[in-house]
Amino acid sequence: MVLPLQADVLRPLALPLLDGALLANLLHFVRDQACLLRRVRAALRPGGRLLVVEYEQALPLPWVPYPLPLSRLVAVAREAGLQPPVQVGMRRSPSSGRVLYAAVALSPEGRT
Repeated sequence: MVLPLQADVLRPLALPLLDGALLANLLHFVRDQACLLRRVRAALRPGGRLLVVEYEQALPLPWVPYPLPLSRLVAVAREAGLQPPVQVGMRRSPSSGRVLYAAVALSPEGRT
């Protein structure tokens, strides 16, 4: 079952126990990305999956104030207690022409 959630991610999230979560074009708007990933990880079941879709760029832009290239996602995921993310896809954005990646990270422990 898919449960769409619209929320202010800068506030604590009241999440049920999840098999997986999708954060698409979201993390580049969040200054403390590790904090948000820790919140999501805490809601994941053991072995739960986090799918992240982000721009593969290091320099900020007006629409990407806190860029998160894949190399940085690896460090942020580790800081949040997730297993290292693995890239599962890459394509150009139809609107901006910039490269987007998709990566999956697993929760080693689920809710703590």
